[in-house]
Amino acid sequence: MAMSLFRKIRTTVDIVMVLCWGAAFIVRLIALIPAHDWTGLGGVIILGFIAVGFAVDFQRVRRDPPSN
Repeated sequence: MAMSLFRKIRTTVDIVMVLCWGAAFIVRLIALIPAHDWTGLGGVIILGFIAVGFAVDFQRVRRDPPSN
């Protein structure tokens, strides 16, 4: 029982950490790229890379949580 609860808490913490990392990454990316680059195909490509990065990180954390 205690191990199951610990595992749930640890998984939740890992997910929150990935989301915080992703949010910080997006903020830094927005600060680097001028506003006009977010329109049109360039913006779609950039947002696509961000989405793929989120998916890969999220699956990595769920499959193989880091051991501290």
